[in-house]
Amino acid sequence: MKKLFKVMLVVNLVAMPLIFNLRAQSNACAQAEADAKADVNKTMWIGIGCVAPVLGIVIANVVEPTPPSSRLLGKSKEYIATYTDCYSKKVKSIRTSGTITGCVLGTIGWVACCVLALFI
Repeated sequence: MKKLFKVMLVVNLVAMPLIFNLRAQSNACAQAEADAKADVNKTMWIGIGCVAPVLGIVIANVVEPTPPSSRLLGKSKEYIATYTDCYSKKVKSIRTSGTITGCVLGTIGWVACCVLALFI
């Protein structure tokens, strides 16, 4: 019984910090994704996709987004690394999807204008 207690104690002392660290990273990523959704103007990226589709997609993927530093004050290095990585991925994803949507809408608009021009 004492051996079982000792094993359980050691397992808890080793495993619990790992579990809490994973939970903190998960929370950081969830918070980063929510902040990214709030920060990115998807309508603007749809407009960029309509006007300059290829350039818009390149800019959406090349320009590295950085979160405001005020959100990272007083956080651990692991939290900052996780938050920054998740924030960057989510912002790029939103920008890219907006630009592609704009590209499709712009193409549909140009085709519609060309078809209407043929009948006018």
